[in-house]
Amino acid sequence: MQVILKGSSAAAHGLLLWHHLPQSHDGAPECARDHGPSFPEANAEGGIETVGNALVSVVIPCYNRETLVGETLDSVLAQTYENWECIVVDDGSTDSTLEVLRSYTARDPRFRVFQRPPQREKGPCACRNFGFENSRGEYIQFFDSDDLMHPRHLEMKADLLAEHPEFSFVVCQTEPFGDDVELRRCAAKNLRSKNVFEDFILGRIGFLTNAPLWRRCCFEGMAKLFDEGLRRGDEPEFYLRVMARHRTYGVLDEPLILQRIHGRSLTGQYLQNDVDLTTSFFRAVRMMFDTARAADGLSKPVSDHFGLLAFHFFRVGTRFGDEGLVSQARAFVAEIAGVGALRSFYSGAFRSYAASNRLSGGSCGVILGKLWYKGIQCCLAIRRIWLRMSAFAAPKINPPSG
Repeated sequence: MQVILKGSSAAAHGLLLWHHLPQSHDGAPECARDHGPSFPEANAEGGIETVGNALVSVVIPCYNRETLVGETLDSVLAQTYENWECIVVDDGSTDSTLEVLRSYTARDPRFRVFQRPPQREKGPCACRNFGFENSRGEYIQFFDSDDLMHPRHLEMKADLLAEHPEFSFVVCQTEPFGDDVELRRCAAKNLRSKNVFEDFILGRIGFLTNAPLWRRCCFEGMAKLFDEGLRRGDEPEFYLRVMARHRTYGVLDEPLILQRIHGRSLTGQYLQNDVDLTTSFFRAVRMMFDTARAADGLSKPVSDHFGLLAFHFFRVGTRFGDEGLVSQARAFVAEIAGVGALRSFYSGAFRSYAASNRLSGGSCGVILGKLWYKGIQCCLAIRRIWLRMSAFAAPKINPPSG
């Protein structure tokens, strides 16, 4: 499935996304769900029969989005699920964003606009946290100020949570679009897992900021939500901490969100190799490692995954000449591997890559770096197989009788 959108209104975006969803006999999209019917049935009056009516708080951070945020808020206004509040936190915009936002509060009291307090760290994390602190909903939907919702986005998620009280959250697919940045589009990510915590770390499943609708109770007892010191990696770092405690969830396997990719989005900046964002992402990875260790989740595949990430950041630091990132990557892999043969293996790989880069005059580029990455990945996989075979072949010693 491919969606091509250029310069159209929010209504056209929504109609085009609706057009690309598989249709049932009555015109409603067929949605693969874990349990229950795909869609609620129409009632006798022809309206949509929703399962529950819990308040949904949509929390949106916003900075200098005067030309885009209106489309986002229009997609919220178009929701078939009407019991929502939309909290938009402005991050100190210098354009007319605040005027645009206030025009929506004048139109509909369900919109609530705040400005980030000056004592809070600038950035979307502080805005999301402040928005959550001022929210009242039983369900929480974090959203971005340049993305778009399908008209039944909130309805379908809220109904699934109402139908299944055992679900802590519900996720859906996200469809990217954009025309001023090269879009590295891939097929829809797998969202289903029997071990969401480990599979989320390993990238076997994947979802972005907007994909989950959370029960508010998931955040109870947490010292913090989004880490306000991170510029990249804040969402997976936060979500992993939540999933360390809440691992039962539902799936709506259709793209109910359009994610806009452009040069001013954080995704667009990361694709353009912003070094500061890379460093921030490394900090987030370190924090995710700590979360996995605290949750007793450092299986061999997970430990190897973090080792590969350490090599990735070592490679990036070498490529950019960032000695701080290089030394931090070395320290990280030492923490992962501990002492023994595995640490020696990583140390040898790091030294060999650095030597190759020096011999090539610093031109050990992206392709060669990826080959090194794949080589280490294969060696670690062979090691895991060997360890399993060794454990299977080890003689079983019966305890002495009597």
